[in-house]
Amino acid sequence: MINESKTIFNEIEYNFRLNQSKIPVTHRTISMTRNLASFISFLINILMVLFYTVEIKNKFIYLEAEIYQTVILTALSITQVLISSASFIFYLISRAPLTLMEINL
Repeated sequence: MINESKTIFNEIEYNFRLNQSKIPVTHRTISMTRNLASFISFLINILMVLFYTVEIKNKFIYLEAEIYQTVILTALSITQVLISSASFIFYLISRAPLTLMEINL
């Protein structure tokens, strides 16, 4: 019982410090970045359907689009990867130290 209360106290203290940082790493922040990455992924899929022309030559399939359309999709893809990475990093920041503390106890 005493061990559990120490773990809970450490978690509360750690979460308080995360809330006081420049970019608060909270469940809300992690959820927001995950939802934003999902929305951008959905947007990329819709734009791929609209932009790409499928050509079949010699039993090979080619996806072709105008250069500006390719640039738009590439920029959105890079943005989506960065936001997904930020969400993953935020999750690691919020949970990894607590898990390591539990292992050491």
